[in-house]
Amino acid sequence: MQSEFAHLVRQQVILKGLGYYTGPIDGIWGPMSIDAKRRFEADKSFLPGLPNNGLPFAHSRPWPAGITRDPSSGMLYHPCIDKFKAEEASAIKAGKPKRPVEQPAAPKEAPAEDKGTMKLKPRPADQQAAVTSSDKAATAADAE
Repeated sequence: MQSEFAHLVRQQVILKGLGYYTGPIDGIWGPMSIDAKRRFEADKSFLPGLPNNGLPFAHSRPWPAGITRDPSSGMLYHPCIDKFKAEEASAIKAGKPKRPVEQPAAPKEAPAEDKGTMKLKPRPADQQAAVTSSDKAATAADAE
């Protein structure tokens, strides 16, 4: 099964091939991808797909006309992908790849200690006793 990154790259390629997306093919579903998907959803050619306010394509049907799922890879397919692959192959031969190669996820670091939070230390016993006696005196004065 392909990673979510690969699915997002594929969807950006489809949107770019259809003329809706003008941003980089980077696998990041940011404002440009959302705007492109919303514009595609507003077009009649999106039917019979179900709009979802710019979110990535659903993993199940119905998809817009012309978009299918490749049963071997599970990836969405549109004929514009073949053109993109050809352009990408010639760019790689020329030493200028069009998009980044997927990198493995970096291991997550343990969260750093929050330096903005104060930790309270327990009071020494003699100070605790002084507070307790002053609280008793204040309570007695309030009662009068």
